[in-house]
Amino acid sequence: METSTILTILSIIGGLIVAIKGAFALFQFIVQNIITPLTLNISALQDTTRELKSLLERVRGDMQSLDKRLAIVEQSVKSAHKRLDHIFSICDQTHTTPRSDEE
Repeated sequence: METSTILTILSIIGGLIVAIKGAFALFQFIVQNIITPLTLNISALQDTTRELKSLLERVRGDMQSLDKRLAIVEQSVKSAHKRLDHIFSICDQTHTTPRSDEE
């Protein structure tokens, strides 16, 4: 083999080694500066989403409890209103009927 052929082959091999090292360095850069931060942010978003889901479930439970309590209060107010209406009707009858001593 001639010297020029050997030098050409060695140059190609050296170029491939440099290219592979460059590709590996680029891969490491991408992993360290893009993929790792994205993975951490995705993990943080997942944690936040879980917390929000938990909070939402508690709020739903509280809302159901408040709905039940509101229904009870509405029934109580309705009952009190009927009693007041009855008391007012008795008062109206008492005051509109002439007394026997006033006749």
